[in-house]
Amino acid sequence: MSDEIALGWLLPLVFLGSGFALLGGATAHAVRTRAFLARAAAAAGEVIALAEEPPTEAAELPTYRPVVAFEAGARRIQFRSIAHSTTPQYEVGESVRVL
Repeated sequence: MSDEIALGWLLPLVFLGSGFALLGGATAHAVRTRAFLARAAAAAGEVIALAEEPPTEAAELPTYRPVVAFEAGARRIQFRSIAHSTTPQYEVGESVRVL
């Protein structure tokens, strides 16, 4: 009987504690994101290529990631987006906003 009572109180406390931990993590992430956006400078970028990612399984289609280049001072910076899709969302030569 005491095991049932202990589980009756313990399980809700575990979920409550997990909820508070997740809420704290989400709050910290939101604060960091707002701080980044407050100090980030926007730049005009250009899609210079579409990188094709091979499918991971035989039945899947390849996906495409835009490769973007932009100028930051005297430096030219180039990166591949982490977002990708089976239908390219951008065209080579298209202008994009970079933070």
